[in-house]
Amino acid sequence: MQINKLKVTGLRALNQVEFEFKPGMNLLVGVNGVGKTTTLDALRFCLSRVFLALTSQRLSKVPIESTDIRIGSESAQVECELEYQGHSFELLLLKQRHAFVEGKEGEVREQIIERDNKEVFSPSNWLSNYPNSKKEDNQPIGVYYSV
Repeated sequence: MQINKLKVTGLRALNQVEFEFKPGMNLLVGVNGVGKTTTLDALRFCLSRVFLALTSQRLSKVPIESTDIRIGSESAQVECELEYQGHSFELLLLKQRHAFVEGKEGEVREQIIERDNKEVFSPSNWLSNYPNSKKEDNQPIGVYYSV
């Protein structure tokens, strides 16, 4: 699997950034607090969904939490372009901040409006390109290291 592009908006320290990855090794280098770990977490959010769809492993999706949304932003968005076995596809994840109804009396939970979050694969039938992907002998290895 090749990750070609990652675009992150409103996630923790990252206001808006786009990475284009090349085959081979890609390095993320920077001083403390600029978003290296956040970038790896954005990849983790995406890959947890892809691996869940492609493997027979009992994995769970790693969610984008409300606390991951950048202060001052209404939402966090992660877009990832991937290539697997000669087919390209994209994944869009959108986590929106809760909205509050001003002036509404009652308990706090009654004052919160849940907004729709999105998780969209494009093309929507991308998984049909991999009919044997759930076979037990077809398991990818994922490595994640966070500091």
